[in-house]
Order: sequence, then structure tokens, then C-alpha cells
Amino acid sequence: MELSPEEKQRIYEEEKARIEAREKIGQEKGNTHTQKGCLIAIIVLVSLIVIVVAISYLSSPITTPPKGAEQVMSFLENKYSPSSVEIMEWSKVIEMKNGGFAIRCKYRIKGRDGFKNDLFFMDANGNVTDHTDWDDYKSRRKSSQDR
Repeated sequence: MELSPEEKQRIYEEEKARIEAREKIGQEKGNTHTQKGCLIAIIVLVSLIVIVVAISYLSSPITTPPKGAEQVMSFLENKYSPSSVEIMEWSKVIEMKNGGFAIRCKYRIKGRDGFKNDLFFMDANGNVTDHTDWDDYKSRRKSSQDR
């Protein structure tokens, strides 16, 4: 059976259209996967940035005095001379179960080697009632929790 030239042309055009349609569908699928991949990459990147910023914010020391730091400064200036106290960093203010507060302060006394890292306890009125070395406090607290 012999096909006429018109039938051959029609079959050729149908096959060409079918091949072009397959290629277009393949390209669209590829674009969809690429778009999904880019979207996932952007979401992951934004999530990582948020996590890094949150961790750095939470773990970074506070260099400006928080509320309640004035009492600690007064305590230190009364204990040492006012001009000799150099504050290096503060912690956030911690509310205690007894209604008082605690705040950690890292400081230097000019003319002395090293620095001090103390935890100051204040009553509900903000008066400094006690202070202790931060590392000693952490180790005592850890040993009491281990019991």
C-alpha cells in the first residue's frame, strides 16, 4: 500500500506536532522542578538565617546596662572607687522565685589583673543583697541538681 504525498505530509506534520508537544511538556516539567527546588532552597536559606540570628542574639552578652544595673553599679562603686570599675558585659535580669532579681556582671577593677564575673542578687526593691562568683554559683547549682 502506497501513501499519497498529501497523506505522507499529513502524517509527517502530526508526528512533528506530537514530538514538539512532548518536548514542551518535558520543558514545563523541568521548569516546575526547578521552581520547586529554588523555593525549597530559599526557604532553607531564610530558616538558617533566622536560626543564626536568634542564636547570636540569645548568646551574645549585653554591653548596655539592663534595668536594675544601676544598683549593681552603685554597689561596685561603693566597694571600689567609682573611677576604677570598668563594666565589660551584663546578663539579662533574672526574676527569682522569692520576688527578687539576679543579674550577672563581668567587670574589671583598674590596676588589677584579670576580670570578675559575678552574679548579684537583689531584693524586690532592687537593693543588692548578695553576690557570688558566677562560675562558683554554676558549679554549686550543678552539684545540687546532680544529687
